[in-house]
Amino acid sequence: MILRVLADAVGQYGVSVDELVRGTSVLPDLFSRPEGFICESEMDQLLSRAVAVTGDDAFGLHWAERSSFAAFDLMGHVAAAVPTFGDALGVVRHLYPLISAGNEFALRLEGHAAVLEFRLPRSALPSAWVKEEFIAGSLVRLLRLFAGSRGMPSSAHFTYPAPGHRSEYARLFGGLEQFEQTFTGIVVDQALLDAKQLCHDAELERDLRVRAETRLQRSTVPDGYAKRVKDCLSERPFVGQSEMKAVAERLGMSDRSLRRHLATERASFPTLRMQALSVRAKQLLTEPELPIKEIASSMGFSDATAFHRAFRTWTGMTPAAFRAAAFASARRKAP
Repeated sequence: MILRVLADAVGQYGVSVDELVRGTSVLPDLFSRPEGFICESEMDQLLSRAVAVTGDDAFGLHWAERSSFAAFDLMGHVAAAVPTFGDALGVVRHLYPLISAGNEFALRLEGHAAVLEFRLPRSALPSAWVKEEFIAGSLVRLLRLFAGSRGMPSSAHFTYPAPGHRSEYARLFGGLEQFEQTFTGIVVDQALLDAKQLCHDAELERDLRVRAETRLQRSTVPDGYAKRVKDCLSERPFVGQSEMKAVAERLGMSDRSLRRHLATERASFPTLRMQALSVRAKQLLTEPELPIKEIASSMGFSDATAFHRAFRTWTGMTPAAFRAAAFASARRKAP
């Protein structure tokens, strides 16, 4: 979904999808799939590339200003259909899994202030600019949908130092932007949570919520995160980088969030890691031309002895014994 929004944004600069993905590891056909998943590191590549090909350092701010809420599909439609700004924030919190497996959004009340906070994985510049500008800018646009011209945040927060294009922040956030903060988001007066739309269609809101709930249930199947972890660990280029922090980063979340999601599904990362690496090792051992030492190295082991020890723990067999048994079985099945 975000890729389609991004493609539309760079298209306004005359940049095609093929030009956007050039030099990245992202394939153009990912943009046209009805459903799919892109990891955080690949998204960072695209956002940095977007700044380069558009020549717009403030691309994230301009992206937020020009995008329609409809671009966020059901989450955007529902958020724009509820009666108050506070209700819209509740929709974003509830339906956020439709657009991201991580980057969790929180709403905190502190005195007379409401803190709209995103905790994002660390990204290098200029990708960090784009993500944080787009998030804060979109929150301000959502606020103004309900509060109109009085919909200004008390402050807008960004985790990086003030960039060279700070004047664009001042234009959008009224000079209330703050840099080198601990989170991304905006702070507003609590009274603005009750800001109401001039027109509210309760029947439309109900219909949209029903559709959104159906899609949310479909996207959060019980083994969703466990399956993503196994798929991630099983990828050939990634199989050696199998620590939980690295996997969580690739899935676009913190290791703490991933651990919590897996616990909800009654899954264990060490067990998933063992299963995924065992499957991959068995696949490689059935390829007769691959030396065991090379397999060990490709899977991230320091030497063949460490791989031998791990494989025996996983399967109860040595790699050589498994390979011999696999070849014998293949010969028996041969015509």
